Amino acid sequence: MIGAFACGMAATVVLAALAWFVARHRVIASRMRDRVVVTLKTGDSFAGVLFSHDGKALALRECEALGAGERRTNLPLDGELVVLFADVAYIQKV
Repeated sequence: MIGAFACGMAATVVLAALAWFVARHRVIASRMRDRVVVTLKTGDSFAGVLFSHDGKALALRECEALGAGERRTNLPLDGELVVLFADVAYIQKV
């Protein structure tokens, strides 16, 4: 009787630990973001953190315009850049 109770308690502890680990991993995974380079059909490129996307657009944060301006240097951009998928030639994961 005591052995069965001990096995049941051990199983409960293992399941609780597993549930905690899965929940913790889900929280961490939901906050991880990929760095990408987005190249538009016009040839302009932007690098940044892919923060969000849906079927029509994507949003980059901490981004910069690559090779922009007369000097062809990378220019940091303030705020969030929203790009329509209709304008995207391709996206590369960095």
